[in-house]
Amino acid sequence: MTCPLVSILIPVYNGANYLREAIDSALAQTWPQREVLVINDGSADNGATEGIALSYGERIRYFFKPNGGVASALNYGIQHMRGEFFSWLSHDDVYLPHKLAAQMRQVETLSARQRNNLFLFSAYRAVTAQCKPLYTFHADRALLQRAPLYAVFRHMINGCTTLVSRDLLERAGGFHNLPTTQDYDLWFRLIRLTLPIYLDEVVLLSRLHQAQGFRTRVARAEAAQTFIRLMDELTDEEILSCEQDRQTFFANIGKGLCEIDLKAAHDHAWNQASVAARLRHRLSPKHNLKLLLHHMGLLSQWRAWRQRLGAS
Repeated sequence: MTCPLVSILIPVYNGANYLREAIDSALAQTWPQREVLVINDGSADNGATEGIALSYGERIRYFFKPNGGVASALNYGIQHMRGEFFSWLSHDDVYLPHKLAAQMRQVETLSARQRNNLFLFSAYRAVTAQCKPLYTFHADRALLQRAPLYAVFRHMINGCTTLVSRDLLERAGGFHNLPTTQDYDLWFRLIRLTLPIYLDEVVLLSRLHQAQGFRTRVARAEAAQTFIRLMDELTDEEILSCEQDRQTFFANIGKGLCEIDLKAAHDHAWNQASVAARLRHRLSPKHNLKLLLHHMGLLSQWRAWRQRLGAS
């Protein structure tokens, strides 16, 4: 296998606080064939973000565009990238030096057809704004192998750990213009086109800080609506490829959405599970509630609550 070019895209808006660390980590990659594209999405910080990017000269490719959101900046970068593979780096995250090399070793084991359909992601370490470790996330490999769609609905994918072939990105239609859930939306479409590959190796330091857009109430509402839409787009064939019945599938999704506190999406999933349970077992609403609580691991708490109220 030749040494293919990987394009690292760094979209940024008013990112002077963390941008230099991100660019440095991209340039420090041990994979020799890489280019770094910084897409300034109309920053309005008196040139601070642009000044940092321009200080790297020809070591990076710098672009400025009117503000349009992360999806528009990534799509702009995809249009201008020269690489065979796409790698996304948020301006406030940091690649570990072996990120590309570790993932490209996996690529080397694949056939030419598989490389053209590559969607790969990895483990990561969450850190504070000061890069102090918080926790390390490893996806459930067994679950992924059995039911790849859970990668989206059980929120296993950090976009900045991904490596995607340009051919596959273009066939999927790139990022849709969503304010904060453009990533989940794309991963869903990619998994419908190809089987994802998971590399269980930490390749990224993912910052968690209060300035991130997905932490706002509006962003969480948008995320909930995106997950509801994706659930409704699923075919019966896709659902039954993951679980033996619709009830189990939507109950598992509800459990995962409960963990990230997206109430509307969580309620939608459990409603779908409830409907499936009634159709499958013809149970009464009371029995159906017990079944759902059992799946959530809350049946004993529900019984204790009823006893305290003196219910029969």
